[in-house]
Formats: sequence, C-alpha cells, structure tokens
Amino acid sequence: MEDTISFKEIINVIKRRVNLIILMTLTATLASGIISYLFLSPMYESSTQILVNHSTNSNQAQANDKKSKKDENEANLIDPNQVRTNIELINTYTVLIKSPAIIEKVIDDLSLDASFLDVNDQVTVNTTQNSQVVEIVVQDKDPKAAADIANHIAEVFKQEVGALMSVDNINILAAASEQEPYGALSPDIIRNVMIGFALGLFCAIGTAFLLEYLDPTVRNERDIVYELGIPVIGNIPEIKVSHKRIKNHQTESSGVRIGGRTLDS
Repeated sequence: MEDTISFKEIINVIKRRVNLIILMTLTATLASGIISYLFLSPMYESSTQILVNHSTNSNQAQANDKKSKKDENEANLIDPNQVRTNIELINTYTVLIKSPAIIEKVIDDLSLDASFLDVNDQVTVNTTQNSQVVEIVVQDKDPKAAADIANHIAEVFKQEVGALMSVDNINILAAASEQEPYGALSPDIIRNVMIGFALGLFCAIGTAFLLEYLDPTVRNERDIVYELGIPVIGNIPEIKVSHKRIKNHQTESSGVRIGGRTLDS
C-alpha cells in the first residue's frame, strides 16, 4: 500500500491548521523578544592594543652605552630577524596575558569581586597573522569596568613581562575607552527574535502535522483506503443546492395539485 503525501495535501494540512501555526509562531517570537529585553543582562565590550617591537634587555643597554652614536643608530635599525622573533614571541605573550601572574594582579589592583576564572573568561586575546599587534578584548556588564580591566591588563603585562622574560618590547598603541562600545554587544534582540520566529514556525508546522496524523477523522476516499485497507468502488459527489431552491421545493411538496390547482394538505 502506497503511503505518500502530495504537495496539495501538505498545503491543505497547513490551511486547516493555519490558526495554530500563526498562534505558536507569534508566541515564540514574542517570548524571545521579551526574554532578550527583560531577562538577559546586556554585555559590553572594550579593547586595547599593544605592539611587540624591537626587544632590548639590560645587558644590551649597558653595551649600547659604551658604543658611539653611530653604533647606536645602527643598532636601532629594524632587523627582519628581530621582527620574526617578535612575531614568534606573540604566541607566548597571548598565554602570559591570561595567566594568573597577570590576571590575579589586575584583580587585586582593581579590587574586583571576581575570581581568576571569572575574569579569565571575560578576556580574549586576538592576534593577526604576521603582525606584531596584539588586541586585548574584555567583556563586562559595565562598559567602564570593561575598559578599566582591558587597560590595566595591558599595563600590568607591560610591567611584568620585563621581569618574567627580561625584555622591554611592549608598547601600548590604543587604550580602551568606556565610550568605545556603541550599545550593548549582547543580547542581540533582533537576532534572538528572528531565531524565535524561525523556531516557532518550525515547531508550529511540526505540531500541525502531528495533530493531523493523530486525527482519526476520515475526510476522503484515500483515508478510507489507508485506514480500512479496502478499495473504493464508487463515491457520491456532494450535491450543492441553494437555500431558495430548497424552500421552493418544500412549498410545492406541502400541497396537492388537482385540476391544475394546488390544494394545501
């Protein structure tokens, strides 16, 4: 027995359940908008950039003091090998920025009511391939707190990296500002509403077909064949009669015609 459904039947199912589909879709859309606007806390993002440049240590500084001005100028020229080394160091720096040595000092200096893991989850370190620039991004419910944490991480890292690695090659390019974010980063109300609409529509259509499958009503000969497993040998088409015709028929049938005249019964 063939168990298929045609496109026309799909359209008929949607038409029969259109009120349910509209109601469920609107409910899901409104619910996602209300939850996003009233119950989800807004998150703000702020970022600062640091530059990893030509590195020097204390021994190199002492040696440079003994050189002539010409030698110093030659030493200050950009060395491609040094640039390559700085780029390779960035991978190490991205790990150090989020290490307890930096994050815990930031927490103490700013008196943050948060643990190392909480602040660590707020911080993201972005790098660009073959670039000496490192971006420190911080997310927080308070835009001012996000900017303060980002700036202080850059300052602490610049101070601590010299003690940890005996180098002084960090410059802060751009400090974070609380005016930087143009509105909340999240929640994205428009995106959430669109997702709610799509999920609501999908669930509504699925529910409509489920109810149609569970509905035992026989609507056509196909349902008879499917339910009873017997062939249909004939059908009686629906006869549409106007109300006026029925009324005239009832009037005529209420009397008896004798000699061309109608007598009431």
